[in-house]
Amino acid sequence: MLNPAAANVWLFLGTQHYNRKDWSRASKLFQRAWISNPDADDAALFLSKAAHRSEGSKEASLVIHRHIENKAPSAPLLVQLGYAELGNQDFAAALRCFEQASAMGETSSELQSGIGQCHYQMARYDAAMDAFSLAIELDSADQSARVYLARCYLRRGELASARQQCLAIHFDGQTKSIADEILLTIQRIEEGGDRRPAAKWPRACQLFDDRRQLVRDFILSEIDPGSIDLGVDKRVVTLGSCFAENLAQELSNMGVVTEHIGFAEILNSTYANRYFLDWLYETGDATEHYDDFSSYFSNLDKTNTRRIFEEADLFVYTLGVAPCLFENESGRFVFHADDTEIGMQGLSKRYSFRTTTVDENLANMEAVSQILLGKKSQARLVYTVSPVPLNASFEYSSAVIADCVSKSILRAAADQRARKKDPRLVYWPSFEIVRWLGAHVPLRSFGDDDGNSRHVNRELVRLIVELFVEIFGDSNLTRHIAVKTRGNLS
Repeated sequence: MLNPAAANVWLFLGTQHYNRKDWSRASKLFQRAWISNPDADDAALFLSKAAHRSEGSKEASLVIHRHIENKAPSAPLLVQLGYAELGNQDFAAALRCFEQASAMGETSSELQSGIGQCHYQMARYDAAMDAFSLAIELDSADQSARVYLARCYLRRGELASARQQCLAIHFDGQTKSIADEILLTIQRIEEGGDRRPAAKWPRACQLFDDRRQLVRDFILSEIDPGSIDLGVDKRVVTLGSCFAENLAQELSNMGVVTEHIGFAEILNSTYANRYFLDWLYETGDATEHYDDFSSYFSNLDKTNTRRIFEEADLFVYTLGVAPCLFENESGRFVFHADDTEIGMQGLSKRYSFRTTTVDENLANMEAVSQILLGKKSQARLVYTVSPVPLNASFEYSSAVIADCVSKSILRAAADQRARKKDPRLVYWPSFEIVRWLGAHVPLRSFGDDDGNSRHVNRELVRLIVELFVEIFGDSNLTRHIAVKTRGNLS
């Protein structure tokens, strides 16, 4: 039965229990207040806050949604709903609530702190810092805003500013404990410890709507733009398929002298790559492959190719597949054999396919880098893992499983190579952009252009190439990409 007077009594009593942190009792009293006067925003607001404490953020958000089903929400209700959605980890929905409350004239520190938390969770640290700073300006006692601002400064490596915010937190409680932990982290960093903050997964689904920005924020953060100096005065050689080929075409269009050596799947293992270079320079110990390479590359001018390699300033090398063909009797790698022998009968008698190990691929990668970089000390090598799936497997009954194992081995080998901290070597994350993030975005990464599930979509390949030039290119190349990007968006 509607009884506004009784509602005020229940609200008063609930507030007493709320202030004593008896969330469950307060929630029951606020529930009575809301039943007595369903139009009372205060009853719904405090019921949501108490429910948030006693039952969780889902129940807190349900209270607000039920209350505003047939009426426009007030700014305080939107702020509370925003915090409930933060608790639900729906950061995009929370930010919409906070922004709507702001548009209605809400100017509280609580609002700005909520906006800052949304941006912080979505890794938009500059926007988060602006919001937290405004929250503190509005209320210097906002401890939550201070500790989040300290976290932002810590992420940016501004240790003095992070310490200043932590030292301004004097009250005991959770924020003081977090501030003390940040101070210990700062001390450890200053004593020579790890300076790298925890890297978070992009949890907000809204972030995946802008794949270009997502890649910049969550993948390319690993890349040092100064590690490669790319301009029209440089000479580039790309080896492999897909990304390497498209990059070569794009750089050529921009006036960069670029050569591409394409590898089909039979030549796209690190063993084949290594022995190809041995054959090219005639310095290896596997001369049994020379005739096969000479036949496969019958149109390749070895002398001219060696000159191109030796003049190159940058190599882009794609790791393709881990399975290779090996001779049963000797166990040695086989690049090529007569097609009639690689039928199932010949395969079982003389040869077998085997997925190579991380150590084998790492050794081959090191040999390849020594050959490519040995002629010019200033040259750089970018290596990447092809996202294109295996065509077939003779080793597993599932090509999907075989592909997962193959790519995992190559990626692990690439990581081991990167951990050696050779400044001449740079890993470019084509694989992660296509395969890892591809599972989270609405647009399929493969097949939308031609229905072939092994073909990476042209738009995605274009994005990867453009980001490569954007990261490593000089002002002329980046200007070209900026103009092209604007044209694609128009």
